[in-house]
Amino acid sequence: MIRLLQIILLLLPAISIAQIDTVVNIYSFGGVSNDVAEEIKATTDGGYVVIGSTSSNSWGNTDAYLLKIDSNCTYQWSKALGGANNDWGYAIEETHDKGFIIAVTSNSYGNGGYNAVLMKKDSMGNFEWTKAYGGNDWDFVYDVTQTYDSGYAFCGETYNNTSGFSDVYVVRTNVNGDTLWTRTVGGALVDRGNAIIETQDSSLVIAGITHTTTDSTQLYVLKFSNTGTLLWDSIYGDSLHEYTNDIIELTDGNFVIAAHTTSHSVAGDQDYLIKCVDPNGGFLWDFVIVNGPVPTPDDEDAFTVMQLPNAKILVTGYSKTGGSSKNVIFYHLSPAGSWAGGSNVIGTNQDDYIVSATMGVNGDMVFAGVTETFGAGLQDVLVLKLDTIYSGQDTSSAPYLDVIPLRVPELSSDRRISVFPNPNNGTFTVENVLDDAAVELVITDVSGQQVPFRIENNQIEIKVKNPGVFFLKAFRDDQIFNAKIIKY
Repeated sequence: MIRLLQIILLLLPAISIAQIDTVVNIYSFGGVSNDVAEEIKATTDGGYVVIGSTSSNSWGNTDAYLLKIDSNCTYQWSKALGGANNDWGYAIEETHDKGFIIAVTSNSYGNGGYNAVLMKKDSMGNFEWTKAYGGNDWDFVYDVTQTYDSGYAFCGETYNNTSGFSDVYVVRTNVNGDTLWTRTVGGALVDRGNAIIETQDSSLVIAGITHTTTDSTQLYVLKFSNTGTLLWDSIYGDSLHEYTNDIIELTDGNFVIAAHTTSHSVAGDQDYLIKCVDPNGGFLWDFVIVNGPVPTPDDEDAFTVMQLPNAKILVTGYSKTGGSSKNVIFYHLSPAGSWAGGSNVIGTNQDDYIVSATMGVNGDMVFAGVTETFGAGLQDVLVLKLDTIYSGQDTSSAPYLDVIPLRVPELSSDRRISVFPNPNNGTFTVENVLDDAAVELVITDVSGQQVPFRIENNQIEIKVKNPGVFFLKAFRDDQIFNAKIIKY
């Protein structure tokens, strides 16, 4: 098959190609600290539900944040979900009974340090059941879907009984959350499932990443039957790094993946990558957008992808032009992978970006993400509403300051610790804390996702390739220590 690779040079802000002038409505929700969205879904009552994480309600720990808004994006109710430790909400879906199934990575429940957790809620967010999955080592869940028989399937990564550092983790349950089957797939290094969908033939497709070498991360797509048989798995990528964020099935049965790549970059930075494969995993086309001809740190990422009623593919994410802040961006592709229109960015000199999109029952497009511009706290849940692709008008409402109930009051103090050198190349020393063998360490990225690390000779090494900002928490007895780490 001929490899179809389209690379577009994106010169911002001169890409406003939309035919209709449309106002985008901007909303924000959250408390006085960090509140982030991971996924938004339309609900049958005409409104929307958002899942993410909050630290506005706790004394150093994080809870999953469940937010319900109506068709006008007006606040209805919210809940903090979790236990005494850290709980991150990653995915949500309205269930057949009009309730919600929520995927949470937690160290408040289960056997090991971190476990995959499913939470079932009714239509008002009230408790129905919570179940933890995994072994004595770490298990993470990143996405969940309801299946044709009202059961559930989720994907993530596991460090239990793996053939490598971590494996893709897939679990299928019945309607009550009882496990029907579990599958782990992986090689010698890191393998992870980031997104899961049920296909038109009731199979399950998982999109994630695999480290084929220590210097290369590639896209990894797997298809299972509804009974857990691995039908096929395929690896896609070039010489450097590709990272999967989302996958959808098109009406023609093909699959489209939203990702980023460094393999086509001018300066080694991230570029938008959209990839299409056929129902058997065969490669069809690539679409790469390179932002700027000059070697500058212009990171971009395609977080979410969806097919519209007119068959076009809508891609959303962020653009970080010239090494400045992250700003929201939308653009269209045709089902054949050609450019079909785009928009200017939305945002200011602070970070604002989209991680999820949904279409309401009235056809409105609604997006959720993170804002440092429009909210009341350090970071807030960002919700954007528009009815066509954006063309240049912003209407920002006052931020909704959510008084999120305090879940578990911690008795310990939250203390800062020194990290040196900082910034660093991923290897650093933490003062005093590592001298105590009883200390528990957790390192997360800015989205709240845990990252792997190694401790040797009183030094910590973050085991990720890309630069960025990371957060270290050290738990010792009744004390919590925090540090912000900048990796170049």
